[in-house]
Amino acid sequence: MNNLCAIYAAFRQRWKLEMSSKINLFDLILVIPTAIILAWIVRQRGDQDIITYVIIGAFFSAIWRGVVFQIGWSINTESANGTLESSIVCRTPLIMLIFGKSLAVFLYKSRSGLIASIVILLLAGKPPAVDNIPLLLLSLIFVVISIALTSLLFAPLFVLVRGKGGFWNAIIPFGAILSCFLIPIIHLPQGLAIASRFIPASWAMESVWFSITGKTWWEIMRSWGMCILTTFFILGASYIMFSIVEKRVRATGSLGIN
Repeated sequence: MNNLCAIYAAFRQRWKLEMSSKINLFDLILVIPTAIILAWIVRQRGDQDIITYVIIGAFFSAIWRGVVFQIGWSINTESANGTLESSIVCRTPLIMLIFGKSLAVFLYKSRSGLIASIVILLLAGKPPAVDNIPLLLLSLIFVVISIALTSLLFAPLFVLVRGKGGFWNAIIPFGAILSCFLIPIIHLPQGLAIASRFIPASWAMESVWFSITGKTWWEIMRSWGMCILTTFFILGASYIMFSIVEKRVRATGSLGIN
C-alpha cells in the first residue's frame, strides 16, 4: 500500500510539473508532418487493416518518443535538481517513484499521439475497421503497460552507460521499429522480427494486429502471454540496474557519471 501511495504521489508531482510548464506547441506540431507522410503511404496502399493499425500505432509511437526521452533523463534530472538523495533514502524503491512519473509523462504526451492519429484518420481515405473491438481494447491496455514499464529500463541504463544527449538519437527510432508501432511484425525483415520478440510492446502490438484482422482468441492470448513474460524480463533487468544506481549513490553520494 505504501508503494502505491508513493507511485500516486510521484504521478501527481510529475503531472503538476508538466501542467505548470508552458504548452510546447512545437512538440505538438512536430508530429503533423510525419503523420501526413504516414497517411499518404497508407492511402496509396488502400489496405483498411493497415490504415487502422497505423492510426493506432502512430498514437503510441508519438508517446514512445516522449516517454523514453523524459524518463531516460529522469535520474540525471533528479540529481541536477538536488532531489535524488532524498528519493534514495526514503523507504520506497526509486523504481516505484520513476514508474509513477512515467505514467504522468505517458498521459501528458498522449496529446501528441492523439494529434498524429487524428491527422492520419482524416487523410487516410478510408475509415478504420476492426474485427473484434473488445479484444482490441484489451490489447491496447497491454500496449500502454508495456511502454510504461519498458521506459523504466532507460533511466538507470542512461546513467550506467554514461550516455550523452545523442544517446537517444539511436534508441528512440530503433526502439519504435522493434516495438512494431507502425509496421506489423509480419512485415519486418527476419532479423528485426527476431530482435523485436524481446520487446514487450511488439507482442502487444501483435495482439492489436490480430484483433484488427480477426485472429483467434488463442492467438491473441498467446501474444498477451508473451507480452507479460517479456515485460517481467525487462522489469527484472530494470530492478537490477536501479539497485546498482542506488548503491552507487549511497556509497559515493553522486551518480559518478562525470
